[in-house]
Amino acid sequence: MSHSGTALPSAGEAQGNRVERAPLAERAVAFLRSPNPVSRRLKGLVQSLFRAEAPAWPIYRLLAAERFSRMVLTRQLLRAAYHQPIFRTMCARAGQRLMLDPGTGVPVVYGIELDLGDGVQVSGRSTFAGALRNDGRRPRLVVGDESYLGHRLIITTDDEVRIGSHVRIADDVYICGYDAHPFDPRARRSEPGPVDYTGASRIVVEDDVWICRGVMVLKGVRIGAGAIVGAHSVVTRDVPAGAIVAGNPARVVGSAVGDDVAPLNVAR
Repeated sequence: MSHSGTALPSAGEAQGNRVERAPLAERAVAFLRSPNPVSRRLKGLVQSLFRAEAPAWPIYRLLAAERFSRMVLTRQLLRAAYHQPIFRTMCARAGQRLMLDPGTGVPVVYGIELDLGDGVQVSGRSTFAGALRNDGRRPRLVVGDESYLGHRLIITTDDEVRIGSHVRIADDVYICGYDAHPFDPRARRSEPGPVDYTGASRIVVEDDVWICRGVMVLKGVRIGAGAIVGAHSVVTRDVPAGAIVAGNPARVVGSAVGDDVAPLNVAR
């Protein structure tokens, strides 16, 4: 059968065309990068095109308000109709006025029994985990009324973590009540961390405590009522009620009670 028209290029010719096009692109880039006045003007034109934007007309105020309202509404609908009901099923008890922060999803929960009081606010960007015990009892996390648990909070325990009422826990806090891995390097290859069945690893955060950003609380610690833990502190021992502690390891640096409030920056 005969074919009319221009013959198709052979594989060798097509490859030769690709080889010719590649140096052309490289020459164009090299030209734009050269100190030639023409290339500088052309480069400025290209950059201007990439940075171009429409004028900020008044309609964009309306569009910004519409965008914000749409995001808030969408996140609240997802929270109310999807994320929060799912989270409730993951709790042994979740009180009234539970609030899962809109737009944060559902916390990671495994191996732990959650008991949340009334008015608790939780971020979906949190992890609550319990160790596997051999006595049939699950580790517990108990949170009192009207407490706030911030973003990226991690709580692990092999026994119990008890958080009081009206507690404020900022972002990136780690409450560590479980070693997670054995000390022996060979055992770490295949064995879980040892579980303390004596209850000595239990952590208690009493009412009205403020734990600032980036704090780590180690097992066996009790933080007294009304205390403040400064940002990025490592709490290795009990904190007296009403004290302000800071540092690694955390030490008492002031008081948060009455007229003795210390001028310490403990911002979240």
